[in-house]
Amino acid sequence: MSEEHIYLFTGAVKSGKTSTLMKWMAGKSNLYGFLTPDQDGIRKFLDLRTGNISTMEVIEDFRSSDLLVGKFRFSNAIFQLGKEIIREAISTTSEYIIIDELGKLELDDKGFEPELNALIQWFKSERTSSRLIIVVRGSLLNKVLEKYQLKNVKIVTIDTFHEI
Repeated sequence: MSEEHIYLFTGAVKSGKTSTLMKWMAGKSNLYGFLTPDQDGIRKFLDLRTGNISTMEVIEDFRSSDLLVGKFRFSNAIFQLGKEIIREAISTTSEYIIIDELGKLELDDKGFEPELNALIQWFKSERTSSRLIIVVRGSLLNKVLEKYQLKNVKIVTIDTFHEI
């Protein structure tokens, strides 16, 4: 139904995907979701509903509930906030819903799962005028397409981002 309203924004790690989205968003309203920019070498979480920025990457005070991804530690509380935003996205009337990013954790059914899968499946089955933009690193693109059974989505890069 609305799989054509799903955009996978892909590229290499540290290629400027989040920065491109932040520049594109400037002056726009009717956005929903979140971005995870790096600020001063630390991963942050920008809630597009509120504009609040939280620290996503755990540097000190590691808790057993925090998530490990390679050499990085991420706050489980931030993932819970992201899941809440994703759950609420289904009922939003926002023009764009942005999820930054779908990565290794989600491919292993952790991180923003199962809420992210539910949102994707909702977009695939419902008629909506909203657009879903999901950031996916290039090396994971084929795994994402396979796991979520995405066939008619639009794949964009920094060079083709204007197509959104």
